[in-house]
Amino acid sequence: MPAIGKLLLKNLSDGSESKGFMLLITYNLHKGDKPYSQALLSDGKDTVFALDNKLDEPNHKYPEGNAKKVVYVKLKRDGDAYSIENILPADEPSLSGSCNLTVADFVYQESQPEKQKQKPEAISSLAMNERTELNVLVTAVTAKRGTVKPFIEVSLSDGKTTINAKDFNNKTEDYQIGKVINAEIRLDKYGYSIEKFSLTDISPDAYVKHPPVKEEDMYDYIVEVLQELADRKGERSIANLGLYLYEQNKEKLLYWSASKSMHHDLLGGLLYHTYRMLNLAERMLEVYTNLNEELLLTAVAIHDIGKLKELNTDNLGIATYTNLGNLLGHTVIGIEMIDQAAQKGDYDQEMVTLLKHCIGAHHGKLEFNAVVLPKIEEAFFLHIIDYTDSRAYMFESAYMNIESGKSGEKKDVGLEAVIYKPTFTQED
Repeated sequence: MPAIGKLLLKNLSDGSESKGFMLLITYNLHKGDKPYSQALLSDGKDTVFALDNKLDEPNHKYPEGNAKKVVYVKLKRDGDAYSIENILPADEPSLSGSCNLTVADFVYQESQPEKQKQKPEAISSLAMNERTELNVLVTAVTAKRGTVKPFIEVSLSDGKTTINAKDFNNKTEDYQIGKVINAEIRLDKYGYSIEKFSLTDISPDAYVKHPPVKEEDMYDYIVEVLQELADRKGERSIANLGLYLYEQNKEKLLYWSASKSMHHDLLGGLLYHTYRMLNLAERMLEVYTNLNEELLLTAVAIHDIGKLKELNTDNLGIATYTNLGNLLGHTVIGIEMIDQAAQKGDYDQEMVTLLKHCIGAHHGKLEFNAVVLPKIEEAFFLHIIDYTDSRAYMFESAYMNIESGKSGEKKDVGLEAVIYKPTFTQED
């Protein structure tokens, strides 16, 4: 016999009958003067109860047992009522025709169950007042004193988003930095909290944050910009000084973080911050043509070079302050590194001095830890470009934890405002 397909309920019009294969979910046989059956049938999407008054007719048979089985059925519709004209087990092809369908082909919505809410796969998917289990990387653990009782602040990363979560139940020594844990995390108006957690043997590699551009590509781009400047400006160009610092520190630059927590705090974050700033600076030079290209681009490339000594960065991208960093800060350290490099070549001394001024002034204001206020246009533009990219990254990070069309639950520390994520912002 030829193969027969599914009998779809949506194709069965009032007053008609049709035949095909369906899933017999359950049935009840009733005895009496005239035995009959009530059967629950599914086509894989819709279900229906059908009455069967033809149990005594030949070639009319139900499968053994009451478990779900595929059956051949001839079904008739009369308004909202359905009746079984003929039914046979699908595994009797001599009677019903060959069938290549199994129970698995009918499981989709066979009884229209309510879909279970999927667990978030990322921190950013965790909704307000929701609790869920996530595998996350522990990047920092700090003991804190709360207003009511002490707690632990744990920095957690899912590979894209990093959060600080409070733990009131455990001790700092219960956590291991660099280990992936399975944590039950809750988000409410007070922020993230860890209800409980357990250690896992999962590799941390997939949970380490990386820039969207390869570190080697960013390094090569910055070096190419400096090299092109040096070729045009000559041996005394401060671009050669920038090249020297990059070549001497390449190994660190390929993975160093830009900060401990404020912005670009990820593996290769320092390069990513500088790479974006350099792109912005090149476009600004097209508009503000009176700026000194050599000074601005070199200053952008090495403005945070002191962070190589201000911070230590491990292979997870986790940064901690060095003693030198705590005592001097990266702007002073950067000026010292420029001085030491300048002694190894014959550079234009005025340009070296102006370069050091740009580095010392790139935070813009004394209260922002600038060594000096910007006193030339290039120093001011360096500050604006640095400020723009750092705040852009903070917005990007804030948006990861906010649903489109909604505001954050509390003031963002770096941006000093409660952030709103517009509806036009593309969901990640």
